[in-house]
Amino acid sequence: MAQRPTVKQPKPLTAPVDPQRLEADAAGLAGARVLGDVKAEVSPEAAPLWEFVLTHARAIALAVLGVIVLIIAVAAWQWYRESAAASARDDLGRIAASLDPAARLKALEDFAADAPSSVYLAAQLELARAAVESENWDKAAAAYAAVAERDPDSPLAFSARFNRADVLLRQGKAAEAATELETLLSQAPDNLKPFLNEQIGEAAEAAGRKDKAIAAYQAAVKELTSIAPAEAAYYQDRIAKLQ
Repeated sequence: MAQRPTVKQPKPLTAPVDPQRLEADAAGLAGARVLGDVKAEVSPEAAPLWEFVLTHARAIALAVLGVIVLIIAVAAWQWYRESAAASARDDLGRIAASLDPAARLKALEDFAADAPSSVYLAAQLELARAAVESENWDKAAAAYAAVAERDPDSPLAFSARFNRADVLLRQGKAAEAATELETLLSQAPDNLKPFLNEQIGEAAEAAGRKDKAIAAYQAAVKELTSIAPAEAAYYQDRIAKLQ
């Protein structure tokens, strides 16, 4: 009996398609269709810009990503600076609260040497105060000078320079103190000038400069006669004793 011929399974004309590839192709076709629809909606005037965006899409995306990274970096740096400033303020507060004057002065010197800019002025003012309490006039004068140099035109600088002049007087540097006060007089508002003239007179008198002391007291009397007659009379008496 003749054998029946074996029927072979027909081979597919193409290899089986990967389902994931089908999904990717479908997504690509959908994206292309969307781009085509958007392009069709673009006006002729905006077409060159649209073509530029499509051509340089990758570069634009990278640029946007770079800007985002930069913003994050700046924000991180700002956070670090604020955190460091807060920590420095806490450290300064702990040092200023120390009860031992000598230890406080030494700690403030060390702190002020490397203080962040956010607490630099506060550190120098605390150092000056501690130095005055310890009667360390050299360190007090240097700290007040550092404050004045930081922002020379500010009211704080004016106050620091006046305090430095007072420290110079305590050091016996009356002539230098008088010079500092005379410089301040040229920058002072009118309501402070009588007081500054009084101080200039005191410093000049201590330096042995009677002529300068008399001139300063006379200026003070002229300014005080209408607003503080008793004080004006006191300095008139001082003038009489110097003449």
